[in-house]
Amino acid sequence: MGPAVPRTLAAAVGLGLLVAAFWWTRIVLPGREPVLLTTDIRLFFYPTYLALFTRAGSGTLPLWNPYQLCGVPWLGSPMGGLFYPPHALYLLLPTHAALAALELFHLLLLALSTMLFARRAGLGVEAAILAGMLSGLGGQALYWLFAPPLLESGAWLAV
Repeated sequence: MGPAVPRTLAAAVGLGLLVAAFWWTRIVLPGREPVLLTTDIRLFFYPTYLALFTRAGSGTLPLWNPYQLCGVPWLGSPMGGLFYPPHALYLLLPTHAALAALELFHLLLLALSTMLFARRAGLGVEAAILAGMLSGLGGQALYWLFAPPLLESGAWLAV
């Protein structure tokens, strides 16, 4: 194990803590009144996850969503993500806690995988940390945060 591996590991841990602290202080601690930016997650995604995984958790395979438009298939929609493996967390935790945990997981995945991809592409540790910071702390991550399917798919790009 060369000297670059522990340095990269320390950088990854530091970056993960930075991303978690940044979004915690930016989103959770202020406790502001709802703003227009959060409308989709409050009025669409949260109720969708709540209804979908409540039914799935009770042993019913939710085939049809009667609450959207005049009814749409639940299994064919990526918005609920019934078959996305990390969404099993919705069956174990309350919906709000699972949503927060999955958002944090995907933000960390986005930042850390970008950093590790940059290292693999030949960038130095400092440049890789910067790449991870830019992907996990700003840019599209702010908007993806309020549309979970975008964040969940975007987080896997660097992987």
